[in-house]
Amino acid sequence: MIKDIHLFNLYLNRFLGDLIPIMPILGLLFLDRSFSLSTFSLFFLCLAVTVLLVEIPAGILADTKNARLVIIISRLFKLLAFVLLLFATSIPLLCLTAVLWGIASALDSGAMQSYTFQLVRQKKLSEKFEHIYGYTFTSSLLGLLTAGLIASQIGWLGFATIQYVGIFALTLCVLSAVTLPYIKETIIEAKKETQALSVTLKSLLKLPLILIMLISVGVLAGGVKGALDEYTTILLSDKQLAIGIIGYIIFGLEILKT
Repeated sequence: MIKDIHLFNLYLNRFLGDLIPIMPILGLLFLDRSFSLSTFSLFFLCLAVTVLLVEIPAGILADTKNARLVIIISRLFKLLAFVLLLFATSIPLLCLTAVLWGIASALDSGAMQSYTFQLVRQKKLSEKFEHIYGYTFTSSLLGLLTAGLIASQIGWLGFATIQYVGIFALTLCVLSAVTLPYIKETIIEAKKETQALSVTLKSLLKLPLILIMLISVGVLAGGVKGALDEYTTILLSDKQLAIGIIGYIIFGLEILKT
């Protein structure tokens, strides 16, 4: 049981921020709207370029300014992106959706870690930072898993309902972000990445063999899904599989990765 309401809200925010059922089956949505594969690729090119351009400035902003405000803004941009996706039936609107989503992703990546560090330090729990940040990551995975479960029901829910679920979750996510406590001090003393990597590897080597095997399966499943990314749904659709079957396959990959 989580005794600290602020930490619980932090975990809830990560969960809701990734509870977007349309994401695992985005390829199917593009096919349903008769977009070409090149348009699909253009969408993700816009997303990737936006993240690339905004990532470093967003990280600096989160570390030197108000990380909580950056989180709120990132959630608002993500909500706006997926609301716009409801009406994005033209290439310009799709590109705008990708840009908004990219900005949200770039803002969130550094801000959440920065804010978590500040929050645990304010609560005098600095020695538990790795555990607490790990819980936020687990919450994110559970959000993705829940999104995959809902997406697997595309056969009878339909695209509109699945999109509305994601928008509702993101609306709650914004409200959750607004209620996060304000922290005045924002200076972060980060560990060297090489030191963090060394600690991680040593920790992995101490795990039982069964856990190492499970982690290996997860890395493999995540790697395969990551390499194919949203193109997975298009590849499966090309094999003339029923839309309901595709949903369950995507959910199966999410389970393995989680």
